[in-house]
Amino acid sequence: MRKQNKSRTTPTQPCRIKSVAELKNQAVVNPHAAGLDIGSRETWTAASPHHDGETARYFATFTPDLEALADWLLSNRLRITSCFLDWTNLGDWSNLGHVISS
Repeated sequence: MRKQNKSRTTPTQPCRIKSVAELKNQAVVNPHAAGLDIGSRETWTAASPHHDGETARYFATFTPDLEALADWLLSNRLRITSCFLDWTNLGDWSNLGHVISS
């Protein structure tokens, strides 16, 4: 019988934001950061909602789409300097990494 580790902490409940207005009232730690959820067929990207205009988009995973994603992140309007990446498979992010680094 496996012994349970009682020192493990339970995860906290995620923040539940009900509207964009609530989101805009949240403190921004880094206004020039973006989050990317990288999948095998598409990549969802979101920047701070404090920017004007579109702050969330999805892109397909073909090279022209990844180049458009990089251009969008590096646009003067967003001025993204750092990204948080989330992916399921190790290979999902490698193509995007090549496009962004070039």
